[in-house]
Amino acid sequence: MGLTLSAAALVFALCLDSFFASFAFGAQQIRIPFLSAVVVSGVCSLTLFISLLLGSFIHPLLPEALCSALGFATLLLLGILRLMDSGIKNLIRHSQSGSARLQFHFLHFDCILRIYADSTAADSDHSQTLSCLEAAPLALALSADSLAAGFGAGIAERGGA
Repeated sequence: MGLTLSAAALVFALCLDSFFASFAFGAQQIRIPFLSAVVVSGVCSLTLFISLLLGSFIHPLLPEALCSALGFATLLLLGILRLMDSGIKNLIRHSQSGSARLQFHFLHFDCILRIYADSTAADSDHSQTLSCLEAAPLALALSADSLAAGFGAGIAERGGA
């Protein structure tokens, strides 16, 4: 029962980003068609699943104390980053518009950072409709914390729980 409740709390916390992003899209009157919603949901769910699996596969290879410490540290860092979320987004917004522009060329990371800071930036063609191609970078931005949380939870799992 405790493990199920913990998993439900983790999933709920990770879904809040998607909820608020959807709220922002609605406020800007940007439509999210069904297939685009499936892309976002699928990428976010797959990211969480893969990171949980990765943590679960690494867990038996490391000493129990190290797994607990790594899981704790990962989830603590994620919690701290979530508390500072607004400040991080403001920093990204200012660096994207000012003279101290962030430059990343790996997997269009600059685009993902911009979308992380302002989810409505995913509508790059300003069509007021989020296409499947625009939904993919949005999903990557929304699933960044799922990657860390899933790994932290997977590596910190307790045998027989």
